Amino acid sequence: IKQKNKHEVFNISVSERTSLNKLFNIIKKIAYKNGIKYSDNNKKYYKFRDGDVRHSLAEINKAKKILGYRPLIYFFEGITETFKWYKNYKNV
Repeated sequence: IKQKNKHEVFNISVSERTSLNKLFNIIKKIAYKNGIKYSDNNKKYYKFRDGDVRHSLAEINKAKKILGYRPLIYFFEGITETFKWYKNYKNV
């Protein structure tokens, strides 16, 4: 008997709501702590377009149930670690 390959799609996230403004401010704060200064004068806002996402919150229940997934690192810590990695390995 041939068995069909079954493919699944999973959302993997920390299951925290995040806006672009929050993401921007966190990255700016982490960059500042690492000697990179950014002026808010450079920030520009545009009108929302169809399809723009104001807040992102991935539904991870399927990954929890099927894969036993549990976030170990949360948003701020993950962004901080990503910044450190990028700074160390990409010579920023």
